[in-house]
Amino acid sequence: MKMSLTTAPDSGIPIFEYSIRKRIIAWVLLAPVVNGFYALAVVIEPSNLRADLILLILGLIPEYQLVLYWARRVRTARFYQDHAEFHGRKTNRTIQYSEIQEIKHRGGELRSPLIAIFLKAEPDPIAFSGNPLSRDGKARLADWLQDKIRDSA
Repeated sequence: MKMSLTTAPDSGIPIFEYSIRKRIIAWVLLAPVVNGFYALAVVIEPSNLRADLILLILGLIPEYQLVLYWARRVRTARFYQDHAEFHGRKTNRTIQYSEIQEIKHRGGELRSPLIAIFLKAEPDPIAFSGNPLSRDGKARLADWLQDKIRDSA
C-alpha cells in the first residue's frame, strides 16, 4: 500500500512525531493511585498475605513502566519527508532514509508496538515503543517507513 504524505521540504514540520513524555506523565500520575489502593488494602485487611503479594506486584507496574521508558535510548523522534531526527539519552542524530537497512515492527512490552530501525552502518537498532499516526491521521509510522526504504533502495 503506497502512502502519499507530503510536506513542503522547507516547512520544518515533521510528518510523524514520537515522544515518551506523555507516557511517562501518565505513569507518574497513575503510580500514586495504584499505590494508594495497595496501602488502603493493607490497612483494611493486613493479614491476607496472598492478596498483599498480588497487590504489591500490581502496585509495582507503574514503577516498572517508568524505568523501562526512562532507560530508552530514544526519547523523541521526528520523521520528515527526507530525513529523521532522534534525540534522547546519549542520542542526538539525524539520518537519511537511504541509511536504513531494515524496519522491524512487533508488539513490545505489555502489547505496546515496538519499532526497530536497523541502520546499514550500525549493529544496534534505534528502537522505540509506539507506532504513531501521521499528522493528517492517514498512515502509521511503520508502514510509511517501509514504503520510504523501499523507495530509497
